[in-house]
Amino acid sequence: MDQDLEQLTRAELIAEIKKLRNGIREHRDASSHELCWHHPDL
Repeated sequence: MDQDLEQLTRAELIAEIKKLRNGIREHRDASSHELCWHHPDL
């Protein structure tokens, strides 16, 4: 499932992490919850 990650450079991985963190923050802010209890792994 995550095999594509093995092909990415360090810089590409960092960019992907930043994109995912942004998405998580946007979701959190849109739901008005400090922590998203629907998805505790996030």
